[in-house]
Amino acid sequence: RLGAAAGPNVLRGVMLPVAWPHFWPGVALMCASGIISSAVRPLVLSYGVAAMDPANCDVGTALGIGAALALTMLAENWTKVQGMHLAGDLAIFRSASAAIHLLSLKAARLRAGAAAEGAEHTLVGKDIVASSEMFRYFPMCLQALVSVIAGIATLIVYAGGAGAAGLAVMLLTLVLTGLVGKDVKPAQAKMLEASEGTAAVTREIVESAKLIKMMLWEELYLEHVCAKRAVELRHIRRYRLLINGVVMIGRGSPIIATAVTLVVYSASGTLRADVAFPIIAIFQALRAPFIMLPLMVTLVTMIKVAAKRSSRYLLLPEQPPLPPSTTAADAAKAPPVLKLEDAALGWPTPAPPSSASSAAPAAT
Repeated sequence: RLGAAAGPNVLRGVMLPVAWPHFWPGVALMCASGIISSAVRPLVLSYGVAAMDPANCDVGTALGIGAALALTMLAENWTKVQGMHLAGDLAIFRSASAAIHLLSLKAARLRAGAAAEGAEHTLVGKDIVASSEMFRYFPMCLQALVSVIAGIATLIVYAGGAGAAGLAVMLLTLVLTGLVGKDVKPAQAKMLEASEGTAAVTREIVESAKLIKMMLWEELYLEHVCAKRAVELRHIRRYRLLINGVVMIGRGSPIIATAVTLVVYSASGTLRADVAFPIIAIFQALRAPFIMLPLMVTLVTMIKVAAKRSSRYLLLPEQPPLPPSTTAADAAKAPPVLKLEDAALGWPTPAPPSSASSAAPAAT
C-alpha cells in the first residue's frame, strides 16, 4: 500500500489490515475493564465501607453491596482477559505472521548481493518477532488511557482540590518520562543496526569455517566478532536503561501522588474511611495506566522503526524474471531449430562374445 510520500509501508499495507478484525473488539473489552477498575469499583467500594457502620446500613444492604463488589471484580477481570486475548494475542500474532510470510517471499526472490548477509534473519528475529512481543502491550496502553480519564473524573468527585494535587504529581512524572523517552527511538535504531552487523559477521564465520581454519584466521575473526558484539552490547545497555527508567518513574508516581492527596485532604478537613479507601483504590487503579502511558510512546516508536526497516527491505531489487515456458502447442508452431536432409544416423553394433575380433561395425 502506497503512503503519501514514503512509498510502500508494511505496517499500513499488511500488518494493520490483518490485525483490525480482532484488534478493535479486544480494545473495546479492555476499555470497559478500565472504566470498571477506575470508576465503578471505587464507587462500589465507597458504599461498602459506609455499609460497615450499622447505623448507616442494615445487614441485607451490606450483603448486596458485597455481592455487587464481587460481580464488579469478576466483570473487570473477564473483560480484561478476553480483550487481551483478542487484541494482544490473535491480532498481533496474525499481523506478525503476515509480515514474516511477506519477508520470506522477498528473501526467495531477492537479487544476490542486494542486502547484507543475514538481513532477513535480523528483520524476522529482532524487528518483527521482538517488536510484536512488545507490541502486545499496546492494547493495555489504550485501556490505560480510558482508565486515566475515568479515574480523574472519579477522583475529582471524591477528593476535590486534594485530588488535583495528586494528579499534578502524576502529570509531572509523565512530562519527565516524555523527556527521557525522546532518546528511545535513536537508541533502538542503533541497537538494531549493531545487531545486524554482529549477525552478518557470525554468518560469515560459519559459512567460511574451512577457509578460516586453513588460513589461521581464527584469532582475527574472534577479535572482529568480539568488537562487533561489544558495540551491540553498548547500544543494548543504553536502550534498556532508557526503557527501565521510563517504567520505574511510572511505577513510583502513583505512590507519591496518593500520599500527597491524603496529606492535602487531611489538612483541609476530616479524612474519613469512606473517602480515603476510594482514593487509594483510584490511585492503585491509575498505577498501571501511568506506567503504560509512557510506554505507549516507546511501543509506537518500536513498531514504526521495525516497519520502516522491513519496508526498506521489501523495496530491494529482485532477480530478473525467468522467460515464459514453451508449451507443446507453441513448440509445434515454432520454426525448426535443426533440419536434416538425406541424413543417415547410426551407431556401432556390439560384437558377439565368441567372435569379437571378426565383428563388423554394421550401421543402422
